[in-house]
Amino acid sequence: TYELDTLSGSGVSGTVNFRKQNDETTVITLQLTGTQAGNSHAAHIHSGPAGSGGGIVLGFTPVDGATGKRVTTVTQHDDGTAITYEGLIDFDGHVNVHQSTTEMDVMIAQGNIGSNATGVESTSTDSGGDTGY
Repeated sequence: TYELDTLSGSGVSGTVNFRKQNDETTVITLQLTGTQAGNSHAAHIHSGPAGSGGGIVLGFTPVDGATGKRVTTVTQHDDGTAITYEGLIDFDGHVNVHQSTTEMDVMIAQGNIGSNATGVESTSTDSGGDTGY
């Protein structure tokens, strides 16, 4: 589990959690606080550390502002390259959460993941919610 810090005075923060489902599949749970019903927030994993401007390697279905939660099951990067749980926890990357799918230039939360971040202990094993990628 990795922390996502608030940006742009948004008041939105949260966590991203990677859970190994099997050798090929990882369940990723984004859980945000400070979101509002009616909003839909684009979120992505980018290469490199936060602030580096690295390209998007894995996009998520937008986070629902009513729940602040998005659960996504992944087996590959957006380019089709396979990615495992071990690959994700070693990946040099970061997560960006945007104001909306039409306001991609406004980032509201961000955090390092993988090899350039320090994980935090998960306090829940619940990964409920919808899945699919």
